[in-house]
Amino acid sequence: MNVFVGVNMKLKSKNELYCLVDENFISEFDNTHQTFMKNVYYKSYCKFAKTIGSRKLSKRDFFKNMRRRRIKLYQLCCPYCGTIQIIPEDGKWKNSGGLNYCCHCGRNSTINVCFEHLARFIRLSQIVEEGLKVKKRKYKDAEEWLLGYEAYQMELITLVSIIEVVFRDYFEALLFINNLNNGSNKYIQKSIDKQMGNDFMLIEKANDQYKKAFSIDIKALVDTDVWNDLIDVVNLRNNFVHNNGHIDGRFKESKSYDRLKSNIRGELYCLQKADTEKYFKSVAKATLAITERYYMEYYRLRRKAIANHYFNVAD
Repeated sequence: MNVFVGVNMKLKSKNELYCLVDENFISEFDNTHQTFMKNVYYKSYCKFAKTIGSRKLSKRDFFKNMRRRRIKLYQLCCPYCGTIQIIPEDGKWKNSGGLNYCCHCGRNSTINVCFEHLARFIRLSQIVEEGLKVKKRKYKDAEEWLLGYEAYQMELITLVSIIEVVFRDYFEALLFINNLNNGSNKYIQKSIDKQMGNDFMLIEKANDQYKKAFSIDIKALVDTDVWNDLIDVVNLRNNFVHNNGHIDGRFKESKSYDRLKSNIRGELYCLQKADTEKYFKSVAKATLAITERYYMEYYRLRRKAIANHYFNVAD
């Protein structure tokens, strides 16, 4: 299975945790912040130049052609753990592995984390497919959905965990970048966890939380069929986990019942490989859509968060 079959890829791989401090980066700070941040970056440069024994440039020269300088500064702004830090780099260093992960919490860039979650489903699906080939040879007359009954359920449960983890991570990252939570306030974090509970697994409740906190309507970011698939995935997951796929009254009262009732066989729900592939594509589309929207907010607010951090850090 190709990870992104049927998924319109709009996002390019990028690492937003680190940004090279250059003229363009500095120019995007508010006018009230630019002078202050230039002082912060020049002070960091001077300290590092002294440490490695490099000749120090004047302040005026330092802020010219910054990308071509031997000493470069990278600004770390991790929305997951709240770390904001200046990372200097000497152009004479060899075999540098690059700046790919937060040096405090170890998290990777948002888009790579997104891909890792989606790839997890692919690996599981491939293992299930190989295992079912053996079963099919042994039980030639059995229906495939019965042979893969628990395995396909496991795939679908994995899809719901992707929805929950990705949407929760982005929500907490947006709290940070909006200066609502810096990751160190345990009271705020506990209050958030208590208030929201399992809302991020329930797609409609997750959407309500995004709208209330950030005026982001996830439903408006995806097509109607994708949105309905997300609702169905969650309702099916609840049925599988709590009732082992046996259809109960709660499922019959859900929004998914009318769309999915043709897949019911007696008391069991007939989940097939084509269904898990279809749901994967919808989860992938929704995940990429919210990732793109998250990036818009992150880049819009990042410099304000950075400036506020250094304003509040003791010299």
